Amino acid sequence: TVVDTHNHPMKQFLEAGIEVTLNTDDPGVSALTLADEYKVAKEVIKLSAEQLKQVQINGVKQAFLSATEKQSLFDKVSSDE
Repeated sequence: TVVDTHNHPMKQFLEAGIEVTLNTDDPGVSALTLADEYKVAKEVIKLSAEQLKQVQINGVKQAFLSATEKQSLFDKVSSDE
């Protein structure tokens, strides 16, 4: 559990090359969505657009999916749309 999000080391971890991902906890308990987590990463932790994209790519790389499913998601995340 992070007590103060402003001091979360996520940005430093990314800068050090650690494959950080964003995830939600149990939505029934925390009532947070993945969109909420990305909003905090952008607005509070101050991740850049490039860092947010890297977080998404890291999530795809670590997902419990087949190679085909990962490639499909990677293509979506990697596009500039």
